[in-house]
Amino acid sequence: MWTNDGKSVCFHGKPLRGVDPKTFEVLLGNYARDAQSVYFHRIRASKIDRATFRVLNANFGVDSS
Repeated sequence: MWTNDGKSVCFHGKPLRGVDPKTFEVLLGNYARDAQSVYFHRIRASKIDRATFRVLNANFGVDSS
């Protein structure tokens, strides 16, 4: 699903733009994050408070807002 070779991050083989491979981490299932953003599938989730975001299950997550 997610791959990170240290130079780029891909989801199902398709590269994601603007992701920081050095701080990238898979959270659970379809969710991942880097130092600045949270991602769901290939989508950078806007309007999410990264600092308070938590994954509920492979398809749902919440933040404090």
